[in-house]
Amino acid sequence: MNTFSFDSKILIAKLLRASFIVGLSNFLSVETYADATWGYAVEASASVQTSPPQITLSWPINDVFSPTDFIVYRKGRNDTSWGSGTSLPGSASTFTDNNVSVGSAYEYQIVKHTSGYTGYGYVYAGISVPLVESRGKLILLVDNRFSSALVTELSQLQADLIGDGYSVIRHDVSSTDSVTNIKSIIQNDYYADTANVKTLFLFGHIPVPYSGDLNPDGHAEHLGAWPADVYYGDMNGVWTDYSVSDSLGTDVRNHNIPGDGKFDQSFIPSGVELRVGRVDFANMPGRLVYGGPATFPSELELLRKYLNKDHAFRTKNLTAPARALIFDEFGDFGGQAFVASAYRNFASLLGASTIQTLQALGTFIPTLASNSFLWAHGSGSGSFSSIGGIGSGLYNTGTTIDIVSADIKAIFTTLFGSWLGDWDSEDNIMRAVLTTSMGLTSSWSGRPHWFYHTMGLGEPIGESARLTQNNSNGLYQTQINQAAGEVHIALMGDPALRMHIVAPVTNLTGSMSGSGVSLNWNPSSDSVLGYYVYRSQNSGPYSRITNSFLNTNSFTDSSVTSGTYSYMVRAVRLENSASGTYYNASDGVFYNTNGSSLGSGTGINPPPPPPPGNGTLSISSDRTVMIEGSYIPTNITITRTGSTASDLPVSYAFSGTATTWDDYRTPQGNMPNSMTIPAGSASVTMSIIAPQQSGPKYLTLTLNPVTNYTFAAASVTVQLMSKVVVISPSSPSPSPSPSPTPTAAATLSISSDQAAISEGSNVPANITITRTGSTANAMLVRYAFSGTAATWDDYRTSQGTMPDSMTIPAGSASVTMSIIAPRHIGSRYFTLTLYPVANFSITSGSVTVQLVDGVVVTGGSSVITTGPMTVSISSDQSTISESGSTPANITISRTGNNSAALTVQYSFSGTAATWDDYRQAQGNMPDSVVIPAGASSVSMAIFATSHVGPRYFTLTLRPNANFSIGTASATVQLVN
Repeated sequence: MNTFSFDSKILIAKLLRASFIVGLSNFLSVETYADATWGYAVEASASVQTSPPQITLSWPINDVFSPTDFIVYRKGRNDTSWGSGTSLPGSASTFTDNNVSVGSAYEYQIVKHTSGYTGYGYVYAGISVPLVESRGKLILLVDNRFSSALVTELSQLQADLIGDGYSVIRHDVSSTDSVTNIKSIIQNDYYADTANVKTLFLFGHIPVPYSGDLNPDGHAEHLGAWPADVYYGDMNGVWTDYSVSDSLGTDVRNHNIPGDGKFDQSFIPSGVELRVGRVDFANMPGRLVYGGPATFPSELELLRKYLNKDHAFRTKNLTAPARALIFDEFGDFGGQAFVASAYRNFASLLGASTIQTLQALGTFIPTLASNSFLWAHGSGSGSFSSIGGIGSGLYNTGTTIDIVSADIKAIFTTLFGSWLGDWDSEDNIMRAVLTTSMGLTSSWSGRPHWFYHTMGLGEPIGESARLTQNNSNGLYQTQINQAAGEVHIALMGDPALRMHIVAPVTNLTGSMSGSGVSLNWNPSSDSVLGYYVYRSQNSGPYSRITNSFLNTNSFTDSSVTSGTYSYMVRAVRLENSASGTYYNASDGVFYNTNGSSLGSGTGINPPPPPPPGNGTLSISSDRTVMIEGSYIPTNITITRTGSTASDLPVSYAFSGTATTWDDYRTPQGNMPNSMTIPAGSASVTMSIIAPQQSGPKYLTLTLNPVTNYTFAAASVTVQLMSKVVVISPSSPSPSPSPSPTPTAAATLSISSDQAAISEGSNVPANITITRTGSTANAMLVRYAFSGTAATWDDYRTSQGTMPDSMTIPAGSASVTMSIIAPRHIGSRYFTLTLYPVANFSITSGSVTVQLVDGVVVTGGSSVITTGPMTVSISSDQSTISESGSTPANITISRTGNNSAALTVQYSFSGTAATWDDYRQAQGNMPDSVVIPAGASSVSMAIFATSHVGPRYFTLTLRPNANFSIGTASATVQLVN
């Protein structure tokens, strides 16, 4: 870090915490200071030598609390645990590993202990790591509204991906399709080649999955389902839609009720297989005021702009200095130290000395407006479309409009603040970064922390997203990593982008003669080791035909004399990064022997579309599991693209352990082996039921070939189980195996020894999962979270975790977990609901525990209250002036027992935006107040903070088991 000295860091750290202290008119002056949050990271980078081979890690010592020691760990890239550590004294700033080999890469973890905090650093380091020439298969899903208008740009994208070693599988899909149908397309590609399908690029408004009952930003009014692109990357997890019921969120997008197509899972249910990234500019009008006209270019033009700059970056026509910029408004935030993620990652990727830290409010956007950076991080109090402290607006708020107007200049961006991580919102600031002239990716890094260090040796940014999503086990650590493993973790941008770019060759030309194919090109503008030449007969995959680097700008392939071939040339250099050295290739440049030289930076066009009238067929199901002995149907749908002018009969084959008609059939009692899509229609649906209980089985329907049609999703599999209702997407399995029939009845139940627990007390609720039947093996049991309380924030184990599963040990019939409520937030509750387990019936499937204030709970079946009480809310003003000096005094009062303090929560509604348009003079807008013990009321003064035209807000009391509600809401108009 080179913006200020270590002495000034210590001074700043001893000043005010980053809490966005703001002023309103003449009430307060504006100033903010940041804690020394870099101390929560070890800003490590690597240097290497080949003879003798060694890797040296180094880091600056710049701590407020002197380190007591460092411990360095090492593992292989795919290892799931760290090796034994090497202890170093607290004064150490380097570590040299001599037990290394040229051509190998290693992951390092450096743990720093101090009296005030623990810091962590990660480096993926290696010496002359070999070139990666094949990066597997990438599924490209394109919003079909833009297929024609962007045909040139999309062809260029596919060529660039091929030129970086990918095989591209493209599907053009509808933005109005169901997420389950989209998932089935992805799964069919994956299961056709599980070893090679690695990446998923969502381009355009591909249907957005929502899942969970979570609020990782900690706002009660933001609790519910969040966008969950990770659903598309998880190939075999169970995603259900039957247990969560929460409609309390301010935004209806976050409401989640059974059967609404939004999934229950708050935590990713299994390991994520695919690297997923999204470029989506739907609902990005760029409104200057609420409800105002659009000011941004159209969705089409924003997508076109992104593709063009993506190509420019890949070909080194768009560059930024290898440096990073950081602004943070939060400080250490009780040990969460959100910005430590930026210090940790930027150091391993660029070196600690390249990091510039801004301390002054309002400097982040102006600095990026006139200076370019490869990486940037900004964090502060947030909304969907703003971040506090980064701009020059009211209270130094920076908005989506500000970012786009200033055209901030950073290639890779990480952001953090409340609300904005819920990215599928109008004018969302994370997606706004991608509309600028240089912004290519953004992520919400802080809850949880992201880990990008593998990009230092050339891995794509999508792998960083997958690594972060799969980090629920804490393999990569920071002092507190809240929300690790949750479903909201998502990458905005091209997941195949890499950090280090080699300039490609230019002006590739060729000719064919009796001696073969002769190629000529202009050299790369970079200093490179040489060039590799690749060949294909079918526009990919390409195979290298030169065994060593070419040091000339020409090559003759004498092994061919006729036919149509495609050639690709790539420049290669030994990349020297802050993580070591690795062989790195440019994007490929192409030439076809059919006479069409595709020129510099272009590539092989995608396959031509099928002849008119041809299309695709897919089969899907609205459930993966149906209940035996129930008349709740599973709906099987066959869908076609292309012409709908005539009837289309489609037949299918049956397979699986379930028996046609005996175990599954239509409600009418038959089970046909074909369906006909009627003329004028794109699909046909058949409902099937499982009429008898015969133990766990499954059925698979596989489409038979149809002339002039290709398959987008050829088969669908449905499980048959007893006493389970699951609504979830089609999840094809290549070869499901029949489950064994239990030899004795087996049941599962969940229970709690407390109906309520006191907030802020260490008296726990002991949650027990019990099984009957055999105890010979250990048994993993998962459960879903729901209720008004937030996982981890409001309830957790005394160890500080809140796992989404428990394991009943071998030889035991039960397992117990103790849950406490660590903070005072007013009455809430949580519910744990067991997921179905094959061969087990569930006798008691869920348990609910109330969280209450000021009560010591010792057991029983009801919530203990402080006595009869009525609570009301009122305002002394019905109208206040925007940016005026007269507030509305909102009073919450109670009648009855006032012997104990009482927390009262309320929800926000109306046309005015919380915090942006109205807030307290202190600059915050809490979602609860505390009436002190002995007091009958409490008031807060609310000001209107911006001139946005007439709006209003309403505060509505939330139900609470400790009191009844008198006057439930208060409304205040905001006028100019």
